[in-house]
Amino acid sequence: MIETEAKVIEILQKLPSEGPNLDYKEMPYKKDDKYSFIKDVISMLNAEAAMDKDKFIIFGVEDKSKQLKGIEEGSWRDDNEWQNLLLNIFPIPTDIRTGTVQFNNLVFGYFCISPLNNEWIYEVGKAVFPEYGQHAKHSNTLFEGQAFTRRGSKNVTLFSKDRQRILEKKIQSNNSKAHPVIVDSKYDEILMGTLGLIGIWNEDYDGDVEAVGKITGLSKDELLIKIRRYRSESESVLLYSNGVWKTSNHLELLLREADKIYDNHIEAFFDCLKNVFFEIEPKYNLDPDKRHMATFFLHGQRNKYSNAIKEGLAETLAILGNNKEVFVNCSDNKILNGVCQFIREFFKIDDWRGYASQADYFQYIGEACPSVFLDEIIELTSKEDNAFVEFLNEKEQGITVTQYGYQLLWTISNIAKLKQYFSRAIVALFQLAKYNTSFGDALIGVVLPWYPQTHAPIAIRVGVFNGLAKEDINLTWKLLMKLMPRVTTTGSPIQKPKFLKVEDIPETVSAKDYMEASLGYINIAIEISGNDVNRLCDLLKVIDDVDIELQNKIVNRISDASINLSLEEKEYLWDKIQDFLVRHRKFSDADWALGEERLKSIDKLASHVLTDSRHAYAVRLFRKDQYSLMEEKDDYSKEEEKLRDKQTNIIKEIYSKDGIRGIVEFEKEVENIGAIGACLGNFIDDSDVLYIISKSEQIENDDLIRNFFLTIDIERTIEIICNEPDEIQAKILSFLPLTKQTLEIVEKIGEGAQKIFWDLTNVWGIGQDCFEIYERAVERLNASRRTDKSIFILYICLKEKREIKISVVVETLNLNVEVASTQSNNTLDEYYIQHLIKWLQEQDVDKDTMVLIEWKYLVFLEEREGYPPTFLWDKMSSNPEYYMGIIKLICGKEDDFSGSNEERTRIVGQCYKLLYGWKRVPGLRMDGTLDATVLDNWISFVTSESKKHDVESMALNYFGRAAFYAPVDEDGFFIEKHVANVLQEDKEGHALSGYFTEAFNSRGVYNVDITGQAEFELEKSYQEKANAADEAGMFRLAETLRKIARAYHDEGEHNIKYGLSFDSE
Repeated sequence: MIETEAKVIEILQKLPSEGPNLDYKEMPYKKDDKYSFIKDVISMLNAEAAMDKDKFIIFGVEDKSKQLKGIEEGSWRDDNEWQNLLLNIFPIPTDIRTGTVQFNNLVFGYFCISPLNNEWIYEVGKAVFPEYGQHAKHSNTLFEGQAFTRRGSKNVTLFSKDRQRILEKKIQSNNSKAHPVIVDSKYDEILMGTLGLIGIWNEDYDGDVEAVGKITGLSKDELLIKIRRYRSESESVLLYSNGVWKTSNHLELLLREADKIYDNHIEAFFDCLKNVFFEIEPKYNLDPDKRHMATFFLHGQRNKYSNAIKEGLAETLAILGNNKEVFVNCSDNKILNGVCQFIREFFKIDDWRGYASQADYFQYIGEACPSVFLDEIIELTSKEDNAFVEFLNEKEQGITVTQYGYQLLWTISNIAKLKQYFSRAIVALFQLAKYNTSFGDALIGVVLPWYPQTHAPIAIRVGVFNGLAKEDINLTWKLLMKLMPRVTTTGSPIQKPKFLKVEDIPETVSAKDYMEASLGYINIAIEISGNDVNRLCDLLKVIDDVDIELQNKIVNRISDASINLSLEEKEYLWDKIQDFLVRHRKFSDADWALGEERLKSIDKLASHVLTDSRHAYAVRLFRKDQYSLMEEKDDYSKEEEKLRDKQTNIIKEIYSKDGIRGIVEFEKEVENIGAIGACLGNFIDDSDVLYIISKSEQIENDDLIRNFFLTIDIERTIEIICNEPDEIQAKILSFLPLTKQTLEIVEKIGEGAQKIFWDLTNVWGIGQDCFEIYERAVERLNASRRTDKSIFILYICLKEKREIKISVVVETLNLNVEVASTQSNNTLDEYYIQHLIKWLQEQDVDKDTMVLIEWKYLVFLEEREGYPPTFLWDKMSSNPEYYMGIIKLICGKEDDFSGSNEERTRIVGQCYKLLYGWKRVPGLRMDGTLDATVLDNWISFVTSESKKHDVESMALNYFGRAAFYAPVDEDGFFIEKHVANVLQEDKEGHALSGYFTEAFNSRGVYNVDITGQAEFELEKSYQEKANAADEAGMFRLAETLRKIARAYHDEGEHNIKYGLSFDSE
């Protein structure tokens, strides 16, 4: 969970745009909104562009502006509730983590969907109806079998053709398409036994063919002749699809033919296994940030051996290791020795890329011989300088960072289920946790007192931590703290091993077992806490969830240990005790709050730890987390005022006793120096303010100075700084709100100092009078390359309906792209930019200028959101050369492209997005009328040019999609007749195919109607259009319209069948 939270915080820091594996939500799902939750999760699970990646839904971020808002306390639901909702998905996904993180003093919720869920197409497993009655079944309803996916940042319905394509990408061998090769009465048992040793192979890979030949003793042609000739009426032994041969049931076949396997077969198998598993994937020669796009960068490079044969041989290794006794014609220990020797040789690889290349098969290697597998991992992770440790430190970078070795998580966790391997498996996870915190989380998942995933008894589960503490006390302590009551609140069953024989883990534990395990972990924590102040503070938190007997034991441990602490450590511990007391007294009505009698012993502990707490009390009042210092929870403003009074009294006391130098010294000891500045405003002498300024190393980053000047009026500010150098004046003025008065003062200082001001100002508190000089502000901010601030000002002007100059907006938007490409901290604000571009589209702006701006910001322009790239659409519709340039670039037919591969990839993605959203038929004027001459010339040029470059299908297909949005003809015909005639003349069917596709895409996301009425109405509409087309002699167009009508009829019938099945339940 720590690594997951770190990834979430990384996203909150960088706020990347939403995409296939990232979605922002302002608020958590409401309890009655199962529909949105299930639909969003299924869409993420099926996201085609985010396979093998963590996918995140983050709550507390406004999805348009990406403003960090956080979620309200108590609005986040328990993980158990989320996991129960996942039962409505089929198959039930695994390893979906939920939780909350703290960031910028706000709480954010998250779902993290693991890449482990990459084996199926996920769909609605059980219908979900609205909570308010069956009459609303047609709206916001999910029906069994529905599936969704993510396209960009949008959820869309997953139709059958898309399911098939995605499934083919998810599963290497597609059983649904595989056609069986049947064996007949001439069934060759020896051949089938040797094929069982291979399991899966690809006949298109030379290495696979070589390996199969070595094990079977047959050439490729001899083998193919035999297996293709087999026929049988009752049993399918082999499956074949796209060059891949696969045994229909690997385990069953190999065990059935085990007596046909001899020593020479086993030797040949292990020889091939070593050759295959010591091959390095070319992907790992790339830089970390390019590995997730290896297919693109490697330009078709591939290994000698396929992934198919790797999986097949790895499965065989695990089958052999767990079923040695059935291979009766092999010498004693022949298989065991072979398995052990292979694993030991495998872990002697001296190149990290070797481990990365075979990481997906760790599961089978571990299942084959768990004891040797664990021994090798423990030995390698106990040293620092070896290839395996280097592998663990390698990573792959996309939107988030994936650290290598994660496949070991479930492999070792599965082995830990068995009592005889438990301790070694825990040690292995413990060692690995030093390199990746996810392994620590996996260890916790195995030994959770309320949901253990092992058959090891409680005494062993608890006792292992005594041994771990001797190895690494700090890591052991971190893990133990996660086992304290109410700390780790989520757990999930570990996926069952494929071949290792493990009995099912009970789904529940008795209250007695839970208490025994929990008390065991707590007592070990008490014993090993020592005199470490941080551990003592951790122990203090445990008191929340224990009885009075354990509380007394913990209090006595802390009390005894505190004697040996330094004064600084005692003050730190005292502060944490005060936090404990304030929290319980503030929320005294909560179920978890301790009664006053029990809190009295904690009061005594605080007095014992620190007999004189005046200094600690003063420092405590100036911590960053001000809310935790408030003693009441009902009236925030009142509590804030009380706290400020306390702080002010402390500062006054220090100031009156030790003067400004006392304040400067006190500043060094506290976290929240800004609060000191806010307190000083009412009584500090101006000369002392100047003293503080003179002692500041970086005025612009000094919170004390900032907050002081924010609490006094501008007249006193000017009076204090008037004799200071211009540079200092500029830095202090940059703290103030951006008003006309502020700018008038700024313009009186030197030009160099003015630049400092514009480099630093936060552009806040914009007053009404500032609109008068917005142009000057934007000009200066642009000169400082702070275009994000300029865009904010321009947006505020639009929002307040102020007049702004077109040239200023255009210049700022163009400059912003340049700035964003060179500054990592410049965030393009989609929401503000969308509004500015839409405003420009409504003004009298040069077309070429608008085309350039829309192209630069195309990623932000979405017609469904109300921000279409209208000038780009018009450019494609009116300029066939421009349109064909896009088509040729996509198809790799553009010879004069001079950019890098990365640049080409980015531009091609832009072009696809532009074409996919294009909804302006060629010849359509901006006023909505059609220029037939332009259309004819456009079609003529595109047809000729596309044939010349062999891209006619794509070029005309996208024309057909755009033609779907052609206006109604002036005589009432459903489509402008000139466009209709172009479609009619499409003898090859390319444009008509695009028209057909867009007829369905245009419907977008919709609720399923179990009466079929919506679909039948669409069917009727398209039938009427088909009849009208026939009457006009447009028979090809009419046939396409009838195909659309038939498709909607079939969908309506399908929906009715689903509805009837639900009504019968």
